Amino acid sequence: MCISEFILVFHNTGDAIMAERKLLDSGVDVRVMPTPKAIGPACGMCLRINREEIHKARMMLGKTIREIFCRNERGEAFTVWNPEFKTNP
Repeated sequence: MCISEFILVFHNTGDAIMAERKLLDSGVDVRVMPTPKAIGPACGMCLRINREEIHKARMMLGKTIREIFCRNERGEAFTVWNPEFKTNP
């Protein structure tokens, strides 16, 4: 089960910066962080958002998001959404 935050990963740094601005402008609590190495190859910047905001972020950012991860109680990151999935977090 996911804890309280989700990690949004992007194709490039420009997308991450644009996404941060859009989310902040709409009142979403978002924090920039380095992409964890456990997630694998990605641009070096990702965004953390609260669980309550995930649907809003997903609707606002759409295809800009490459993948969404969350962490379990042990701190392990796992994918909860990517373009291959048929469902949303």
